[in-house]
Amino acid sequence: LILFGGQRTVFGTTTYFDDTWAWDGNDWTRLNIAGPTARAFAAAVEFGPNGGVLWGGQDMFSTQLSDTWRFANGSWTQLIGATGPTPRAHPTLGYDAGSDRVLLVGGERDGTLQADTWEFDGTSWRLLDLVFDLPAQRETSLGYYQTYGLVAYGGTSEQGLSGEVYLYDDRVGWLPVRDDSRPPGRAFHSSQYFPETDSLFIMGGTTASDVPSDLWQFHQGMWQGFPLGSQQPSKRYGHVTAKFAGDKGFLLFGGHDGSSFLGETWQFVDWSFTNLTSNLSISPSGRVGAVMVRIDEGVLLFGGRSEFSPAESDTWVFADYAWSPLGLLGPSARAFAAAAYDPIEHQVVLFGGEETENGTPLADTWIYANGAWEQVAAPGPAGRAQRW
Repeated sequence: LILFGGQRTVFGTTTYFDDTWAWDGNDWTRLNIAGPTARAFAAAVEFGPNGGVLWGGQDMFSTQLSDTWRFANGSWTQLIGATGPTPRAHPTLGYDAGSDRVLLVGGERDGTLQADTWEFDGTSWRLLDLVFDLPAQRETSLGYYQTYGLVAYGGTSEQGLSGEVYLYDDRVGWLPVRDDSRPPGRAFHSSQYFPETDSLFIMGGTTASDVPSDLWQFHQGMWQGFPLGSQQPSKRYGHVTAKFAGDKGFLLFGGHDGSSFLGETWQFVDWSFTNLTSNLSISPSGRVGAVMVRIDEGVLLFGGRSEFSPAESDTWVFADYAWSPLGLLGPSARAFAAAAYDPIEHQVVLFGGEETENGTPLADTWIYANGAWEQVAAPGPAGRAQRW
């Protein structure tokens, strides 16, 4: 895993980074190599064995960039002759496994949103003359979907947050998914992907004007929405979910409904929600911004922001349909950290977060394994957090 660049703002001062870091599953290592200049809002994607492509971004002088870099075998190489898209920030790169090409879409150029699509073959860029372009927007998500190839979802357009879905066809361009029901653009929602059924579920979150109470499935190129009734979770955002019940469902905890913190525990299995809260003798306090991930023995939850504190430091495990506080020494109190489970090493990796609202982001890395937390001594990326 490679991390490059970015920015952070502390007490009104913004710093841009040009550092490259590698994560080997246990430690962060800063690579003392020459590479792209300091920047944020660039686009990058995995491309080729053990490597990737980085393009564009914006530097500390607000200059929008258009250079192309390859990362391979532990070093950066600038592709001098790869004349391509006009300079811009907030573009998106996606790898099209069907054609073994990288596609670049959208972005913002001097305040103007872009609608062009470019193709990179590893050496040179080519502007695609498509019958159907994407709408002009930035921060679109691109992902390769097993059944349908490259999929574009969401982004920011002149009209605000987008909830549109497009499938890429190299013969004509971007084809909209023609269904009348699709989720509105949102943030602070939860999502879970189930490869067994090739289905993606998203739930809740906050839109530009509302906190919806809904569950959506993306399957076979179509969105299907399911309004949540009285026996299902109420509207919320900032909640967390994790795979549960033998990967056939997920566990949901916490969130905020716009006026108060929520502390309910729900299970979703076989298209049905079950509120487990009343059967629990003890559970974490209501909160947002926690991390929750599946582990071998159940589900692990750490930290978050509650009505009692801007940052919690408690660790809980949900197993055999019961919450248990572990009372461990571990990461300091924080919210909006990032965490993921490593199934090879059977451990959870946690990074960053923030101790107070709009405070200095943390930069420490922790590993949870065998019932204990251990801090990774090696330095890592500059501190950063999600923001609520």
